[in-house]
Amino acid sequence: MQTAPRILALSPLHPEDLPDWIERLPSIAALGFTTVALLAPAETQDRPMLARLSAAAREAGLRVMAAVAADASAIVVVRQALDDGVDDFLAVTAHRRAATEWRTVTDAAHAAAPGCLFAAEALGRDAQDFSSLRGAGFDLLLNSVRWWDGRTGWFLEQQAASRPIAASLGFPDLPGLPAEPGDDAPARRRRLVMAAALSTGIIVPASWLGRDDAALAEINRLKALLPSLNEEGRMMRLDTGGSSVTAILREAPTDTLLVLINTDPALPQPVDLDALLGLIEDDGIDARDVTPGAPTRLFPASPRLLEPGEIRLVRIIREREHLFAGADLPKPAVPAHIIIERVTPELDGGRFPVKRIAGEVLEVQADIFRDGHDKIRAALWLRSQGADAWRIVPMHHIDNDRWGGRIALDRIGEARFAVAAWTDHFASWRDEVTKKRAAGRPLGLELIEGRALVEAAAARAEGDDETRLRTLLDEAATLQEDDQAAFMLSNRVAHAMARVPDQGDLSFQDPIGQVMIDREGARTAAWYEMFPRSQGTDPTRAASFADCAARLPEIKAMGFDVVYFVPIHPIGTINRKGRNNSTTAKPGEPGSPYATGSAAGGHDAIDPDLGTLEEFREFLRALHGHGMELAMDFAVQCAPDHPWLTEHPNWFKRRPDGTIKYAENPPKRYEDIVNVDFDQPDWQSLWAALRDVVRFWVDQGVKIFRVDNPHTKPVAFWQWLIADIRARNPEVLFLAEAFTRPKMMRRLAKIGFSQSYSYFTWRNDKREIADYLTELTQGESVEYYRPNFFPTTPDILPWYLQSSGRPGFIIRLVLAATLSPLYGLYNGYELCEAEAVPGKEEFLNSEKYQYKVWDWDRPGNIKPEITAINRLRRDSPALRLFDNLRFHEASHGDVLFYSKITPDRSDRVLIAVTLDPRHVVRSEIVFPLDLMGLPPDGSFETEDLFTGEARWWTGARHVVLLDPETYPAMILRVRPVGVAL
Repeated sequence: MQTAPRILALSPLHPEDLPDWIERLPSIAALGFTTVALLAPAETQDRPMLARLSAAAREAGLRVMAAVAADASAIVVVRQALDDGVDDFLAVTAHRRAATEWRTVTDAAHAAAPGCLFAAEALGRDAQDFSSLRGAGFDLLLNSVRWWDGRTGWFLEQQAASRPIAASLGFPDLPGLPAEPGDDAPARRRRLVMAAALSTGIIVPASWLGRDDAALAEINRLKALLPSLNEEGRMMRLDTGGSSVTAILREAPTDTLLVLINTDPALPQPVDLDALLGLIEDDGIDARDVTPGAPTRLFPASPRLLEPGEIRLVRIIREREHLFAGADLPKPAVPAHIIIERVTPELDGGRFPVKRIAGEVLEVQADIFRDGHDKIRAALWLRSQGADAWRIVPMHHIDNDRWGGRIALDRIGEARFAVAAWTDHFASWRDEVTKKRAAGRPLGLELIEGRALVEAAAARAEGDDETRLRTLLDEAATLQEDDQAAFMLSNRVAHAMARVPDQGDLSFQDPIGQVMIDREGARTAAWYEMFPRSQGTDPTRAASFADCAARLPEIKAMGFDVVYFVPIHPIGTINRKGRNNSTTAKPGEPGSPYATGSAAGGHDAIDPDLGTLEEFREFLRALHGHGMELAMDFAVQCAPDHPWLTEHPNWFKRRPDGTIKYAENPPKRYEDIVNVDFDQPDWQSLWAALRDVVRFWVDQGVKIFRVDNPHTKPVAFWQWLIADIRARNPEVLFLAEAFTRPKMMRRLAKIGFSQSYSYFTWRNDKREIADYLTELTQGESVEYYRPNFFPTTPDILPWYLQSSGRPGFIIRLVLAATLSPLYGLYNGYELCEAEAVPGKEEFLNSEKYQYKVWDWDRPGNIKPEITAINRLRRDSPALRLFDNLRFHEASHGDVLFYSKITPDRSDRVLIAVTLDPRHVVRSEIVFPLDLMGLPPDGSFETEDLFTGEARWWTGARHVVLLDPETYPAMILRVRPVGVAL
C-alpha cells in the first residue's frame, strides 16, 4: 500500500469541465502526481462522472480519491464508488462520527480493495476531537502545516498526537482557502516545500497548475526519492527556540532529513550546520543539501546563510549497515588493548543461543574499554545461517563504558553475533588537541599529525568517502593555524573520518554469541489437537484423512493456526491396550496410537485405517489451503511388533531371562511399548534412523513436530537431531512435551526445542499463576523458553476442570490464550468435556484407547468464545507478545488483573478474569496509568473485546463485577484520551 500519495485536487469539478481534465491527466502524471482527488462529497454522488474520471485516470497511471461525508451513508457511498473505479477516499469532517462507526467503513473499503487509502479531515478541531479518530482505521490524516509560522510549538505537538492515528497529509493550499497577502511564486514555493518536508503525503489544488509546474515537478520528484519524505516518523526540534532559524530533524525508519527554516521574512539568518550535526546521535554522518532547485552537495558549507523565509533540506545519511565477506571473523593484527565483557544477551556463557523471531531487532550491550586514554569505537557483527558475509552495524556508548547496538534479524535459522571494538585514533587525536587548544598551546605539530590521519584515511577510502576526505584536506591547506585547528576539530571532519575507520587493533568478544531466529509460528500460534481416527461418525471404525479434512473449515473458523495430530502410524497388535487402558484389548479396539509399529510399518508409515500416504498428502494440501499447518507427534518408542525389533534387535534392552524390557514408569508398566536403547554400541545408526524419520515427514510437508517425553531420551541426541534438521530446514519447529523437573524443561529449550509444555495446566490460584508467569516473562528464561499453554491434554484432565463446568472452561481458555501467545486446545475442550476417571486427573473413556464420535455442536459448547478469543489474538499485536505481560492490583483474591502493551503503546490490552467459576465477584482493579502513558488523573476509553461494550474511565481505581455464568473476564482494549505518544 502506498501511504505517501502525491495528490492533485481537481475540486471543484463541473461535469462540463471533465473532458478537459481527462485530456490533462497524462501531463498531471508527468508532473509526478500519483492521485487526483475530488474533495466535495457531492462530487462523489455524480457516479457517471466519477466512473469516467476513474477509467481515464487508471489509463494515465493515476489513482482517484473521492470525498465521503461523515454520515450513515458513508459505507454505501464507499461501496458504490469502489464499483465505479475509485481507489481512495477522504472522510470530510471525520470527527462528526465515532471511530467505531468509521472502522466499519474503513474495514469494508480495505477488505474490498486492500490497496485502498482512507484519509480523514478534522481541521480546526480541538485535541479531543482529533484524538477521537484513533482506531478508526484511517491511513492518512490532514495536518495544519498550511498555517504554521515555522516557530511556535503547536504544529510539532499536533504531529506527535496524530502519529498513532494515521500518517500525515499536508497541503500548501486547498480549494476555497482565501489568498495570502503577497501570494507570489516564492511564497507558494515556500508553503509547498514546508508541506512536503513536514508531511508524509501531500495534496495540492489544481489552481497551481500552469504557474507552479516546475516547483511541483521538483517536489514530487524529491518525495518519490527520499524515504524520509514518504515514511511517517518522529520529528525532533534541534534548535533551542532563541534563534530565527528553526531546525527540525525528521526521522523515518530508513532515512533522516534536517529541515532548516528561516522564520525571519525580512533578514538573512546564519545557521551553524556543523553545530547541528554535533546534536545528531550517530557517528559517520553524511550530510547532503537536497533542497529543490539547489545543487546536491556532499558537504553543505557551515556556517550557512539562509535567505529571508528560506527553507533548506539536508539529508542525513547515517552510517548504517555494511558487510564483511567470509565465514570467519578477521584476526586481530596487533595484540589487543581492548576489553569486551558482560555481553548481553547471552545464555550460559554463550554455550547456547538466545531465541528471537525473524523481523525482530536483536539488541546487544557490552562493557567495552581499553588501557590508557585513547577513544574507542564499537560495532555489532552478525552472520546468519546460509549467509556468505557478516552484517555490521555501529554500536553507541550508553554510559560507564557500556555500549549498545541493534541489528534487524532478516532470516530464520541459526546466527552468530559478535561485539567488535577498535581504537579510534582520530577521535583520540581530536580529544587531545581540543584540550591543548583550550589551554592555548601551539598546535603546529598536532595539526601535521591530524592531517596525516586524514591522508591515511583518504588512501584507504573509496568513492564519495575518498572525495570528501580529499576535499577536506584541500580546504584545510588554505587555512592558517587557528582556523585550521577549528576546521580539523569540526563535526564535519569527525563524521567524515568516522566513515573510514582504522581498525588495526580490531578485537572481538570471546566466545561469540549465538541466536536462534525462528519464524513467527514459533512464538505465536493457536493449536488444535485431534485424534484423526475420532473425527468421523462411525464409533466402530477409524475416521479417515478425508473425514479430518471435512472438519478443517470448522477448525479454521474457530481461528486456529495449527492442527496437531497424535501419532498416525500403524499401531502394534502385541499387548494392545483396550478401553480405558485395560491390559487386554477386545476385538475391534484400536489400541493406543503411541504404541507405534506393526507388520504394516513403523514411524515412517501410515496407519492403514486412516488412509494412504497420498491421502495424507491430500489432507496436507487441504490444510495448507485453509492457511493452517500440521504439527505431527513424534514418539520415540515402539510397539513389540515394530519392524525395528526384527531388523535391529540390538537397539532394545532385554531382561536377564532374555525377554524384551517393556517401558515402565514405576509403578506404571506399559506392556504395549518398548523403548529404544540409546546406550547400546550401535547408537549412531539408531540416531541416524530417528533423524531420517523426521526428514521423511519434513519432505512430505510437515514443519512442526510435537515430541513425546523428550526428557526420557538423551539431551545430546535431541541437540544433534534438531541442529541437523534445522541446518537443512530452518523453518521446522519442535515442541517439547516434557512435564518434568524445571531445570530439565529449561535445558531442552536451550538445546533447540522451539516451544515447551509448561506447568500452566496445574497453576490455578491467583498467587501461583502470577508468580509462575512473572518467572517466565521477567526472568532469564524469557530469552529462550517459549511455553505453549494447554489447559488439558489427552493424558490430563485437571481437577479444576472436572468440577468447574462451562465457566471453568472459559476461564482457563481466557488465561491460556491471553497469558501466552502460544496455546493449544485438545479436541473436546470446545465441548467442555470433563468426564473423569474417579480419583484421577484422567479422561474416562479416553479416545486414546477407543474410537470416539463427537457431536461438535452439542449444547453447552464454547465454540463462539474460542472463536472470539482467537480473533482477538489475531487482531492484537500486544497479545502476540510474551515478555510484555505485567500483573496489576486487584482487591479480590480470585480476580487476576494483567496487561499486555506493545513497546510503542500502539496496542494496550488489559484483562480482568475471575478464577472462581461459581460465584459473581466484585473487585477493585487498579489500572497501570504509567504503563498506559497516562498521568495519575488521566482519562481513557475502553472497548470490551468480548462484549463490544465501550466505557470511559478517569483515574486508576475502579470496581468491576465478573459473572462466570455470562462473561467471567473483561478483555479491554484501551485508548487514552488526549494523549500524544
